[in-house]
Amino acid sequence: MKKASNCFIIDFLQYLLRISGMVIFIIAVPVVILFFSMVWYQDIDHINGQELVYSIISPDGAHVLEVYRQNGGATTTYSILCSVNDVDNNKKRNIYFKYREDDVEVYWVDEETVCIEGKELNVYNDQFDSRHILTPFKLVYDNNLMI
Repeated sequence: MKKASNCFIIDFLQYLLRISGMVIFIIAVPVVILFFSMVWYQDIDHINGQELVYSIISPDGAHVLEVYRQNGGATTTYSILCSVNDVDNNKKRNIYFKYREDDVEVYWVDEETVCIEGKELNVYNDQFDSRHILTPFKLVYDNNLMI
């Protein structure tokens, strides 16, 4: 009789272990997928320009700022992507992305700084992405409000 009760307890513990393992797996897999998709998707360096609106050459001629209009299709509105091309080594870097915008005011402040919709960005260090609340390195400001 004791063997039957011991087997029941062992079987029950094994059942709980299997269930907890499945629950952990069911929770862990979507969390990992969500984390990597957010990191990959939310990085503006992986966005390619679609429709080139215009280009502006920096005062010293070392950089070209390209403004692209992104068309998300029938279910989303336009967005703007600004990229800086280094003329010497032909490296391209995305520095500005704004969703729900179809035109943008852009001008060069100096050889390394560009002003896009009132936001001054250094072409070597800064990025603005309206989808982010906080970037790892600095706060992002949108419409003069900290979000």
